[in-house]
Amino acid sequence: TDEKAFDKRVKKEGVPAHLTAFAETLKTLTPFDTPTIEQALAKYCEAAGEQTGTMIHALRLATTGQQAGPGVYDCLALLGREKCITRITAAVARAV
Repeated sequence: TDEKAFDKRVKKEGVPAHLTAFAETLKTLTPFDTPTIEQALAKYCEAAGEQTGTMIHALRLATTGQQAGPGVYDCLALLGREKCITRITAAVARAV
């Protein structure tokens, strides 16, 4: 993991709490596929008053350890629900 990017994107004020809350959303998301994840994140961000871009960058780093790569929604769908939740939880633990 790029520590500088992790500090900027995941440790950013408020982001660990948003990641934790979105991980809760992921637990019950059905189907666990790219369009459903994308729609869920947009809905979460609108309700929480957080920018989608902020969450996309934080989710990518939390789940893949990389700043760039394939679409974050595709990555989450490919990783699967359990790995996503495990990795988000571990990233939040490091961030707080």
